[in-house]
Amino acid sequence: MFLFWGDEFLCFYNEAFRPSLGNDGKHPAIGKKAIVVWGEIWHIIGPLLQKVFVTGEAVMFEDQLVPFYRNGKVENIYWTFCYSPALGEDDKIRGVLVTCMETTKNVLAKMS
Repeated sequence: MFLFWGDEFLCFYNEAFRPSLGNDGKHPAIGKKAIVVWGEIWHIIGPLLQKVFVTGEAVMFEDQLVPFYRNGKVENIYWTFCYSPALGEDDKIRGVLVTCMETTKNVLAKMS
């Protein structure tokens, strides 16, 4: 899981997400602004974050290509993921919760 919190979409993630960041990549990203951490894919995730944050409607994608920098290079990575609104103590949307699973191996197996 990954959580984007606040107006600047600060990054938080659990230990299970940590390997998805690669050995030489984005970790540690906790508490950093999303646009700084995810600059190379901001054109993909920025509009999704804004949509969920503003409308409160979740978005979901299956086997979506989202290439980003990890392990010393930009990798073509496929994901099944959902962006959902995360509510604050005041019951207003204060962030976006991402539940996701990397599906690269499955997608590549289907292609071959």
